[in-house]
Amino acid sequence: MSEEKEVASVVPHEEIVLVNVEPAEMDEDLTRELQAEVLEAAGKAADLPVVLNLANVQFLPSLSIGALVSLLTEFKQKGRRFILVDIQPSIRDVLAITRLDKVFEIHDNVDDALEHIRLGDASG
Repeated sequence: MSEEKEVASVVPHEEIVLVNVEPAEMDEDLTRELQAEVLEAAGKAADLPVVLNLANVQFLPSLSIGALVSLLTEFKQKGRRFILVDIQPSIRDVLAITRLDKVFEIHDNVDDALEHIRLGDASG
């Protein structure tokens, strides 16, 4: 039934841990797998900010949003930045309604996030 599909791809980068989320819609299993992959990628470059590219994601259930909050909390406790980029308007609306847009560092794209990282600016 379920075809093995890549949940995330880690893109090599000198300044950040860049993780592209691949599925258009997340579910419980994909969310667990994504969390594990983000933590694994982040563990390989413990001093770099983690940037999660959500360009492909069209639907993010509350469980997945909760997982993102969990990742954010874990990285913040370790003094690391966790940045969301390329968020679709529908998902951005959900983050705004829940006021999570004030909790997450959000940028329009990877280049914008890099610019803020280089400036040491954590505002979204």
